[in-house]
Amino acid sequence: ATVTHSFWFSEFKQYVDEINKGKTPKEIKSDSDELNSFLQSSTTRAKRMISVVSKRVGSLTEEERMILSDLDLGNKKILNLISIFKTNQLFFEFVYTVYSVAILMRKSTVGSAEARK
Repeated sequence: ATVTHSFWFSEFKQYVDEINKGKTPKEIKSDSDELNSFLQSSTTRAKRMISVVSKRVGSLTEEERMILSDLDLGNKKILNLISIFKTNQLFFEFVYTVYSVAILMRKSTVGSAEARK
């Protein structure tokens, strides 16, 4: 599932905005299904996206959801990445394993050689 799901950053932000405006996950899903509110290219993609993004947003605390609109772009992307880590154990373990070694070795970049180890 790691490579089959996009980061869906724009959709993640939009979903959080809708939650913060008081919509329920059921209402957001209904809008996605009926109005294509996330502008997906097909109904299949829309259903997959709403399922994944809903799960990611649901993994965040209320405080994390509330502060998203106040964060700069880089931190918004980090919060999205945190939600991916919380919902995708394989992806988290891969990044943690590869990146933690790089940090311990004081490397500022991680390349494909590290990923293959």
